[in-house]
Order: sequence, then C-alpha cells, then structure tokens
Amino acid sequence: MKTFISRLLLLAAGILSLNFGTPAQSATLSKEKIEMPQNALKTASEKSKPVTIPAVFDEATNLIQNLKPQVTEMDTDKNLRFRYADKWFVHKDDGAGKESSKIFYEVPQSPKRIEIVRFTTDKK
Repeated sequence: MKTFISRLLLLAAGILSLNFGTPAQSATLSKEKIEMPQNALKTASEKSKPVTIPAVFDEATNLIQNLKPQVTEMDTDKNLRFRYADKWFVHKDDGAGKESSKIFYEVPQSPKRIEIVRFTTDKK
C-alpha cells in the first residue's frame, strides 16, 4: 500500500509539474535512455513488438515525463494514461511489490492494448 501511495504522489508531482527533488526525478537521463521509449511510442502500432528498457517503476515514470506527453490523466484503474505522438498509452505497473512496469498502446476504436515498452531490472 505504501508503494502505491508513494507512486501516486510521484505521479501527481510529475503531472502537476512540481519538482520535489526526488532521486528518480533529479537523476540525469542519457539521450539514449530517452530515445528508446520515444522511438517505440512514435512507431507504435498493432504489429509492434515490445522493447525492454532497464528501469524500475519510478525511473519509467520519470522517462515518460521527460517525453513531455501532450495530455496526462489517470484511468479508472489508477494507471497513468497519456497522449504522445497523437496516440494514447497506458503506463501500468506489474503489481504490488514489483518494480517493473509496462506501457501499452491503446488501439484506436478497439478495446485492445498492445504492449510497447517493458521496464524491468530482470535479466530475462
């Protein structure tokens, strides 16, 4: 529960463009680390294969905020839903106690969601 609350606060801070100086937000991101999800999201389609990026949930949230999405909101399941490159995406964690998360592409006029980016520290 405390993980959920801390993630929600971090997400709210990013959405409101507040900077509390948390380690994940203040960490300098390399150009390559930003370009990987950026390229995956720009080219997202129903045929996309997921890209794996080494990052925990907080780093993933920071990466998303650095992409400067056009719109950010919370969906009904309390996941970050955002619009980037004129497409809608959902950032969802893998569950309580997990540090990994995924970004799903919302296929227009369909209930389908396609996994586009997988953030994890697993070596699988």
